Amino acid sequence: MGRTAVFLRNARCRFGLVLIGMAAVISASSAFNGDIMGTIPVIVIVLAVGVGLIAAEWLRLRKARRLMESGRAVWGKVVSVETDTSLNINGRHPKYLVVAYTRGDGTVSTYNSQRIFLPDAAGYMGARVRVYLSRDNDRSSYVETDSLLVGMERF
Repeated sequence: MGRTAVFLRNARCRFGLVLIGMAAVISASSAFNGDIMGTIPVIVIVLAVGVGLIAAEWLRLRKARRLMESGRAVWGKVVSVETDTSLNINGRHPKYLVVAYTRGDGTVSTYNSQRIFLPDAAGYMGARVRVYLSRDNDRSSYVETDSLLVGMERF
C-alpha cells in the first residue's frame, strides 16, 4: 500500500480533511451572504485545527517510517491489551497493545502500540510483533501491528 493510501486511511487525517472542507464551506457561504469579515475567526480556527491534525499525523507517520528504515528491529511479545477509556467513539473505546521486549542482559522493556479498534482482544495475547527502536534513544519506538491487524481501523 502506498504512502498516500496509508496516510488517508487514518481516522485523524480523514477528520482533518473534513474540517478543512468545513472551513471552505463556511467561507463560501459567508462570502455568498456578504458577511465574510464576521466569520474569518471561525474559518481560521476550523482550518487551523484541520491542518494541525493532518500535520500531527504526517509527523507521526514520518517518525514511524524513519524508525523502520534506520532503526533497530527487535521482536517483542504482546503481554496485554489495554483499553483507552479517555476516548469514546460511537460507544466504543480503542485499545492498544502492550509489547514486552527482553534484552540480552535480562531487563524487560515495554512499548505501546498506536490505538486500534479490536473486535477480540484476547486473540492477540502472546503474539510476536516487531518493534523498531531508535539507535540513539530506546524510548523512541514504533510497534508494527500491521501484520496482526490486517483490515483494522487505526486511530
